[in-house]
Amino acid sequence: MILRRSPISERMEVRVMKISKIEIPQKTPETFEELCRLFLPRPIHDEAENAEMIRVMDWIVVRAQNRDQFDYAKMLGDLVTEYEIAQRRKVKSKLGGLELLRAVIESSGLTQAELAKVLGVAQGTVSKIMTGARSITVDHAKRASRYFKMAPEAFLDLR
Repeated sequence: MILRRSPISERMEVRVMKISKIEIPQKTPETFEELCRLFLPRPIHDEAENAEMIRVMDWIVVRAQNRDQFDYAKMLGDLVTEYEIAQRRKVKSKLGGLELLRAVIESSGLTQAELAKVLGVAQGTVSKIMTGARSITVDHAKRASRYFKMAPEAFLDLR
């Protein structure tokens, strides 16, 4: 018995897309559509695609001046994050859970009132967590991880 490939399976094999390095233009495209024509955001399948998307994201993020450019940079960042989480890349941090929480809050410019909303707790509870008078719970770690796009374990001292 001879198995023959169907025309559909042959076309599907051809559709496997390998990303190539794009040439970064001198002038930054203004609209989301123009940016997509330059580099179409799509799910990442391998390290080469991830590296290229990071390269384009780094390029646009330092040049972003309007909503379309910021949205495009965010979309690329979301796709990179999704891929890296799927690959189960875990950042090994020397910081404890509370130290890491303090660091990401500082870098994001989040206030204690805003963090209270993120964690679903009163601002007084956040104050106690930040001083170390109260521990970060599993629920706090899950909520913080969703907001900061990190693994919940990073905020817990599980060592």
